[in-house]
Amino acid sequence: MNKLFISLLPLLLLITSTPVKAAQDIAELEKLASTSDKLASIAKECKTSEDTSSSSCREFIKEFNKGNVNMQIKLFSKNLKQNFSLDKDLALKTLTSIGVISEALTFVFEEKTKEVKGRT
Repeated sequence: MNKLFISLLPLLLLITSTPVKAAQDIAELEKLASTSDKLASIAKECKTSEDTSSSSCREFIKEFNKGNVNMQIKLFSKNLKQNFSLDKDLALKTLTSIGVISEALTFVFEEKTKEVKGRT
């Protein structure tokens, strides 16, 4: 009986740890979605303002310079397949947020390029 228990112990540990891992993964996806949504909100305001010196654009640029924008994109794309298998709707929401962030990045880079060209 003891030998059977000892031999089944690794299997038991594996089975009981799997739901916890899934819960952590979904929690990480929810956190990623929430953070991406906040950044997307700032990004949308920035793009709507059409002014890189607006408070929303300054905040967006600040988040970019701190590496937060890049981190969100990397974290989401790194686990893309897993994110969609965990929660398709949440993954799509995050993907939409990253799209908004990307559009704002394009806007900011284009405007900053115009500013640099105008000075030369």
